[in-house]
Amino acid sequence: GAAEKLLSADTLLAQAESLDQQWAEPIVARGQVAARQVKLTRDPEPAKKLIEAGIAHADRALALDASNADALELRGTLRVTPIARGFVQDKRTVDDLLDRGAKDLSEAIAANPTQAMALFVLSQIQYSKHNVVEANNLLRRAYDADAYLAAAPDILWGLYTTSYDLESFTSAKSWCDAFN
Repeated sequence: GAAEKLLSADTLLAQAESLDQQWAEPIVARGQVAARQVKLTRDPEPAKKLIEAGIAHADRALALDASNADALELRGTLRVTPIARGFVQDKRTVDDLLDRGAKDLSEAIAANPTQAMALFVLSQIQYSKHNVVEANNLLRRAYDADAYLAAAPDILWGLYTTSYDLESFTSAKSWCDAFN
């Protein structure tokens, strides 16, 4: 049912986009719909096409406004999604995607410091690069910025693991308690 609803949402957003092609919001929303579809897609080939479609939507929104924080967050997140999904193994490609994703996410945060998901995904990139201190700092910022606690479980888990890795066991316990 979710896949059908997402297709319907994309159709409605495409209609909104056609009414005002200078309005970036429906374009970004179409990219966000593609990102959600990726999560529902198990087969790598359709998932890769959805990732490419989402990035293309983000690129179109950024052509209208190069500092659109939502579009930058979307593109940065989608750039690293193939790594998280195990679609990319080559170290050079992984490093390139991580660098490009981190650049987009950093720009999104610069444009809007309360971009909680951009902070979270950037923390994951830093953690993958073994920069645990920076990952923890970004996660704390993400937790503070996540006004609706939309990503609270992921952020709290990240705060627990990074605090534990930093041997800050009191903090780790606090974050673990908050998670439960």
